[in-house]
Amino acid sequence: MTVNWKKRPNLIDNVSAIGVGKAIYAAPDGDKVNARLLVAADGFHMLPCDFEGLLLESLSFATMSGNQYVISFDDSGNMIINGNHKEVGLTSPNGTKFIVSVDDEGNLKATKEVSDATRNTTLKQS
Repeated sequence: MTVNWKKRPNLIDNVSAIGVGKAIYAAPDGDKVNARLLVAADGFHMLPCDFEGLLLESLSFATMSGNQYVISFDDSGNMIINGNHKEVGLTSPNGTKFIVSVDDEGNLKATKEVSDATRNTTLKQS
């Protein structure tokens, strides 16, 4: 049996093997000579078939300071950032805070947040 590495191979009981040595390899047909390299010193060796059937509800990203941003999609295919369809709070590299929104025509607008210390509120500046 020859493995077609462009498709996810079937595992065979008592035959399939995964090897760990200087690298990690897979041999679903038990043929270690023609096994596929998965992880080595130069990184991961993935193929599109390795992600067959993968479903992600959302992606989470963490900043160096610990802030977390979650990107997902609703049932209509609209992107949602941090649970919000319309406005997203973002910070520029120098720390300036902006609210980013999109209108029905797809135009993006970034509005700078300005703190008003006398009223202890946050205002939006276009």
